[in-house]
Amino acid sequence: MRHALDTGICAAKTIAAGLNHGASYSTIRDRYKQGSATRWRAKRRLGKVIREMLKHPRLTSIGLGLSPQYWFRKLWD
Repeated sequence: MRHALDTGICAAKTIAAGLNHGASYSTIRDRYKQGSATRWRAKRRLGKVIREMLKHPRLTSIGLGLSPQYWFRKLWD
């Protein structure tokens, strides 16, 4: 749900900026794609690392045991 809301807000901001500058549809679309990819790249990478860690219970208990709030905040902020 958070991802959907965040990408919707990003799309609205990109469209508004594009319309204010008289950008074409393809330019606005490309800017949105670039902004969305940049915004979510690190979060997807972190999610992949956490999924891999979950396959190894001992590693998970060490990694998440140190500071679970830190890792979950990284995913949601």
